[in-house]
Amino acid sequence: MAHQLAGKRVLIVEDEQMLAEYLADAMAAEGAEVIGPVATVNAALDVIANTPLDGVTLDLKLAGEMTFRVSDALAAR
Repeated sequence: MAHQLAGKRVLIVEDEQMLAEYLADAMAAEGAEVIGPVATVNAALDVIANTPLDGVTLDLKLAGEMTFRVSDALAAR
């Protein structure tokens, strides 16, 4: 059976460590190359600016900061 995410580079933007690890494991099990996880808006923006990506899981709020700048950067790509 083919993995759904085989060969895809997926960034995980999540500040809750257990959830980030779960997402990373789940994505990897489907064949994705996991980027991150990253836990801050600035770290996410840095990765987005410098790394080819096929997909992203994005938490709405990181350490109390809304992630709209991250979604805007993704939309601009």
